[in-house]
Formats: sequence, structure tokens, C-alpha cells
Amino acid sequence: MISGIYLIQPKFPPSFWGMDYCRDLSGFKANFPPLNLMTLAALTPEDIKVTICDEHVELAKLIIPDEVVGISGYLVQKDRVFELAKLYKNQGKVVVIGGPIASLMPDECRKYADVLFEGESEYTWPQFINDLRINRSQQSYCEHGWVALKDIPLPRLDLVNMDNYAQGIVQTSRGCPYNCEFCDIAVMFGRKVRIKPLARIMDEIKLWYQTGVQSIFFADDNFAGNRNHARELLSELVKLNQSIAEPIIFHAQISVDVTNDEAFLGLMQAANFQAVFVGIETPRKTSLLETNKVQNLKVDLVQAIKTFQRYGMFVFAGMIVGFDNDDESVFAEIFDFVQNSNILLPMIGLLQALPKTPLFERLNQSGRIKQEFQPSNNHTVSSNIIPLKISYEQLCRNYIDLCNRLYSYEAFSKRLIGSLQQVFEYKLNVQRTSLRSILAGVRVIRYYLLTCDWQRRNFFIKTIYNTMQIKWQAIMLVIWYLGIYKHVSSFVNNDLTLARAFINQETVHLS
Repeated sequence: MISGIYLIQPKFPPSFWGMDYCRDLSGFKANFPPLNLMTLAALTPEDIKVTICDEHVELAKLIIPDEVVGISGYLVQKDRVFELAKLYKNQGKVVVIGGPIASLMPDECRKYADVLFEGESEYTWPQFINDLRINRSQQSYCEHGWVALKDIPLPRLDLVNMDNYAQGIVQTSRGCPYNCEFCDIAVMFGRKVRIKPLARIMDEIKLWYQTGVQSIFFADDNFAGNRNHARELLSELVKLNQSIAEPIIFHAQISVDVTNDEAFLGLMQAANFQAVFVGIETPRKTSLLETNKVQNLKVDLVQAIKTFQRYGMFVFAGMIVGFDNDDESVFAEIFDFVQNSNILLPMIGLLQALPKTPLFERLNQSGRIKQEFQPSNNHTVSSNIIPLKISYEQLCRNYIDLCNRLYSYEAFSKRLIGSLQQVFEYKLNVQRTSLRSILAGVRVIRYYLLTCDWQRRNFFIKTIYNTMQIKWQAIMLVIWYLGIYKHVSSFVNNDLTLARAFINQETVHLS
């Protein structure tokens, strides 16, 4: 008889994405709650107690009463996933491992799991629960087809404390029509974009709104993967925000070629989208062609980013160094591109060849995968690829130097003010003012002004002054982004700079 299941999201290692260094300012412990675990909980019968542990909020408990432990993770969480699996397996718990790590490296995960979930789990999880009840659970559950998103239940929002999170999170589709060589999305979710019914999406958004969240992040790998469906959804979001007193702010991941459709961007603006994350990867066309990122070749990338900004959206961008066509000159090229386009937050990483991707297959066949590679504690300064036109050590050192340049006070302030200048129309009601947001703003101001670091203080004063000159209505939003800047600059100055000490040792080990 099973009475309880303990679902864990392991803590991520430090990165650009985590916002670890600004939680003391924002008052939030994480960006958004674990949607995957809340969905599994909704698929679990009511007579079984489900507890969700997000290690960004609180580390997993060493001793638990639950008979089953479910751990879902990405490749970068590997060390923590396996550490937790061993801990609970030694206690006699039934240890279940799922998520991308189980789908991309199942053989290694099987060493630590009693039960392994490969692929999507909305159909196989209920099967596992039924098997478990009669003591006949299998060692592996593999979804060979694709889940219809209409079958996904509303997530169990009641199992998390939303006071810990900055945003709600909704997924409207799965799959991506593109086939970028390095990406694992097509491998895990397919190239056909599967969509969730509009009515179902709106029910989910309203559920989040009832919890009091101010903003919602769309977790689709490409929000505009099915343009017609996304356009219909945007129209519904416009209606929703017109019907409520305090409009919801939206953020999404989206492909940059959507800027060819300005009517679509107009709908995004009307729906109150404040920022987008786009996969730029690189401004170097030969590298885009090499990695089959053909959609980025259809637009002028600088102008595309400025188009987003004209429609009121700040731009975050994923960028990569280490392609076969990258030599030492690419780092200056990327810096100039980011500064000229005013990308507010460029999230830059070293190219990784993920298992089962076309990139991994190609490089493995040519002997350019470091078979003995193990991710370092700082995964952003590690790669399992032998570079073609630059040494591994040069790649790492130039990467760290690029990040330091991009997140200097001067460079970031230029991009922030430049983004404001590009914004076509700033909406006064994009951010609800609450006691919590006011206190967060006060903490940001104190961090920058009550310091002996005169450069930090001058950077803040100059940025606020320029904001007041350009768009005084944006002052609270700018203060929020200055809080985020504390994280990215601290990550670069602490973690990436500290990583220099490991580069030579890792180079010798992996060469």
C-alpha cells in the first residue's frame, strides 16, 4: 500500500538563469515553481499524499515518511540528482528518476533509479501508480508516442507556496518546428508543435491569477511555434487583461523570425508582454548555417531585436560560443553585436553536445567528443567538445573575458538605457505596485547607495538619472532590472572568475 510520494526538483548549480545572487533583494527564492512536479501531482490519485520539494526554496529532507521519491532533473543537475537518489535508495525508498536527464542518458540513470521514466510522463505516470498499488511496478516506463496536451490536468498550485516565486508558469505547446543541430527539444518533444486547447490555457491562466501572481512565464520552447494558435491565444489574453483591474504581465521564449510579423508583435504588446527570451546563439552567419539555425538567417538580427523593443519588450538572449566556425575574433564580434542591439541580458554559454542530438552524433563520429568528460561544478565553463579553430583553454578564457566585458557597469547601463529609448510605448500599468514590490525596490536602492563601492553607487545614480530623462514611468521596472543585474554581475565576478583556477587543470585532464 502506498500512502505518500515525495517529488523533488534538485537545486541547479550557479548560472545566469538562477538569480541566486538577487534573491536577497527581490524577496523571492526562485523564478517560478516546478510545473512538471505540480502536473505529476495532479495525475496522482487523491488518496495518495503528494509533497513537492523545490530545493531552490528548501533543501530536500534527509528523512521522510513517504514510500516513493520522484526526482526530475536536467543534465546540469546530474550530480545532485544522483546524490539524492543514492540517499533515498539507501533508506529503502522506491526511487524514480525522470525528466530530460532520464531521456537523454537513461543508461547512467538506471544505476541510481529503481524506476526510470523516459519521454513524457502524463500517460505513463498513472500506469506506474496503478502498477505500484499491486506491487508490480516496472523498472522502466517509456512513452514512445506523443502526449496530447488536452489530456494534461491543471497543475496542483495548492502544493507550493507562491510567496516564494516571482512568476507563475504555463505551457501552451510542446515541440519545435526547427531542427537546430545542438538542441535537444526536437529529440525529446518532436518537431510537430502540439497545442493545448485555448479554453484549457485560459483556465490555467485564471487559476494562476487567483493566487495573486503579477506575471506569468510561458514555458513553451517557442511560443510562436504554431503561429495561428499563438495568435488566437494572444487575442484571448488581450480580452482577459481588459476585463480585470490589474493586468497580468507576460513573458515568453520565442524565435526571432517572428519579428517579420509586426501584426503578431502588436498583439503581444496589447496583451502586455514585457520581455522575451530569444535564441540568438551567434551573430556569425557561418556558425548559424553550420548549426542549422536557419530561421535566424531570415532576419537582420540587430533590427529584429530593436523591433521587439519598439513593441515594448525587453530582450533576453541565449548565446553560444564554441561553434566550428568560431575563432578568437568571434568574442569581439559578439560583444559589439550585443551592445549595438541593446540586448539587456545576454545569457552566454559554451557549446555543449547533448546526448542524442545531431551535433553529438556528428562530433562523436569525427572523434571530437571528450568521452571522459564530466561537467565541472561550474557547468558554464565546461564543454565536452574539442574546438576546431581555437584551443579549449583559449575558448574558456575568452568566454570569461567576454562575460566580464558585457556585464561591466558601463556596458550594462548602455544597454538598459538603449532599450528604454527603443521602447515604442511604455504602458503605465505593466507593474502592480504592492507592499512587497515597494520593499524590494527599497532593498535595491539600499544595495546600490549604502555602499563603500563608489563605482556601484555612481552606476546606480547615473542609470536612474538617465531613466528619469527618458521615461520616468519606467523607474520601478528599471530598479527591478538593476536588482537582476546584481545577480548576473555577481555570477560573472564570483563564479566565472573563480572558474579560471580550474581551467588549466581541466584542460590538462581533458586534452
